[in-house]
Amino acid sequence: MPTEAAHRVPFTKFVTPVAEQYEKDPMGALASAGLDYEVVKRPLYFASTVPSKKSKPIKIPDRYATVKMFDGDEAYIANVGPRYEEIQNRDAFGVSQALVDVGFLVHSVGESKDSKRVFMNLRAPDGFEVLDGEDHHELFVMVRTSHDGTLTLQGLITPVRIFCQNQMRLIESTAVDRWRFRHLAGAELAFEAETMAKLCVDYVSSYQDVAAKLAAIDLELDATKKILEKAMPKRTEWHEGILNALENSPTVEDAHRRTGWGLVNATTEYLEWLREVKTDEARFSATVDGAALRATRKVLRQLTR
Repeated sequence: MPTEAAHRVPFTKFVTPVAEQYEKDPMGALASAGLDYEVVKRPLYFASTVPSKKSKPIKIPDRYATVKMFDGDEAYIANVGPRYEEIQNRDAFGVSQALVDVGFLVHSVGESKDSKRVFMNLRAPDGFEVLDGEDHHELFVMVRTSHDGTLTLQGLITPVRIFCQNQMRLIESTAVDRWRFRHLAGAELAFEAETMAKLCVDYVSSYQDVAAKLAAIDLELDATKKILEKAMPKRTEWHEGILNALENSPTVEDAHRRTGWGLVNATTEYLEWLREVKTDEARFSATVDGAALRATRKVLRQLTR
């Protein structure tokens, strides 16, 4: 049976995990991370270069800036339109409290893209096994929102394989892996949390089925290369790294180096940990919903089509 890898969970690479005292206190976790600031929307102006107008800024129609207020200071976040309504972190993560009430624990909090996005990760009370107990996983829900209008308040189901700490958000067609929260308070919020918890149960069942099917797919090297060529034809520079991880990474078990399960794990291993990126934040973004996630799912589609 695999042992735990030295990798850290990807979403803790540039944030500090929540202290034990805040595992059941999302608001305390926010405050401890300095994320309990106020967000306001303000009109946008520009400075004219016309000499007679230089002293009077000109308002830009239907354009606004989101600004965060903290410790007597303020900082620009993003430009938004007239329909954007600011959402406060403390209100958004009321959802997290509802998840804590059904058994989840706060794991970490953070922000990315210069405060444009903010997130909280919660760990499910129980992990789960795949491949008849050979491979242990933990299950997380990432609750996130944005202050630039690019994201609604949503929850992402994120399995993490303990052996390698790879995020394994593989399933996209047989189970729901994200949920848009529409209520921020009251009985409806409790219902949303219960719905999210049920989606996690369904997701785990589908994930276990997919893992078993992948482990049953035998692959020779030539077939593996063809799958990578079809899955990521414009990313040929990644192929060698994935193949090297498949052959040599200690996080891919020898019994699975010639299976679909081994190829998927080698793909996530390379894209999440071994591929060179400029910053940990860039690695995080690519893993959550960027290039790394898309490439892994394309490999999965080639294997299960």
